[in-house]
Amino acid sequence: AISMACLVNGLALAGLDMENCEQFCNGRPAEEEAACMAECQASTVERQPAAVRTYMEVLFCIVVPFFQLITAALIYTFPVKGERLEAIYRGQADRFQVTAAVVGLTAAPEGRDDVVVLASARG
Repeated sequence: AISMACLVNGLALAGLDMENCEQFCNGRPAEEEAACMAECQASTVERQPAAVRTYMEVLFCIVVPFFQLITAALIYTFPVKGERLEAIYRGQADRFQVTAAVVGLTAAPEGRDDVVVLASARG
């Protein structure tokens, strides 16, 4: 939502001038409507100030790649390994064992504290 607000407000500040081509061409005969739409859209693009083009170029060439690099860095660090993974396993095992005790499930098999047997609850 914040990114959309920044995008729309940035376009407005850059001077984006839009026209509703569907409304403009509404009521014309069907054979003229397609040509009217194409002409209206082309004129809408042509009358935009240079600041709009610059804004879009900066957005797509600098801002978007910056956030893609941040996303790539987060994805690269995602594979949880070592102590962090063990801490997650211990936390999950503790939570599921508590859940098993509350609902009356059997304990995990011998030597497998990270597993809770759910099938025995149905008998």
